Amino acid sequence: MAYTVASDVGVGEYVVPADTESVCDSDCIMKMTDCGLEVPYNSLITVTSNWSVSESVKSSTWRELEAVSRVVESSVTMLKNHTVQLNTDNKNVTSIIKNGSRKLDLQEIACDLNELCTENNISIKTQWVPREQNTIADNLSRYSDCDDWGIHFEVFDMLDEIWGKHSIDRFATDFNSKCFRFNSKCWSKGMKQEQFERDAVVHSGMDETHPLYSLVASLSTYLF
Repeated sequence: MAYTVASDVGVGEYVVPADTESVCDSDCIMKMTDCGLEVPYNSLITVTSNWSVSESVKSSTWRELEAVSRVVESSVTMLKNHTVQLNTDNKNVTSIIKNGSRKLDLQEIACDLNELCTENNISIKTQWVPREQNTIADNLSRYSDCDDWGIHFEVFDMLDEIWGKHSIDRFATDFNSKCFRFNSKCWSKGMKQEQFERDAVVHSGMDETHPLYSLVASLSTYLF
């Protein structure tokens, strides 16, 4: 099952096993992630991302439908050959996924989602839930990384001229990365699932026999 919410800030969603009877907010089933986010203890994948400037002015229905698309895209390997129940607090989304939309921007997302599901034999069942029963995803959607700093493209271009073309941007997001390939703290649209923050350290060239290699998990926590 997947729970998804799109707020004015961004997207918050997670996937839990199908046999999960309910998801509540009691402390006994919550844990803190390396990103400092609270998620259900049995969450299989957690997605949180902020809207870009152009996305933030889209309609609420567009944002909710895009949120559904992102949770499927981020979990496609896990969901392949399975049926997933998508829980959303937007009734328009449940209708659009089933019947499509006359609005072009919404129809494009619906068609892309249908194509992705067809290619991976994923069946979607939508379920409307009130926002008060989806508070975990709602809180995730309002997460904002206050330490998400970056350099201006002009500065990056200057460094490219000095040191040569860069191939990967460590610790970036889909809307501020300076390279096509990048590592992100959390899943970002357009990235592969393995491109997370730990990979920035693991793929740094450090040999597995190095004493610091075993500290990668702790290191990523302190870095962020």
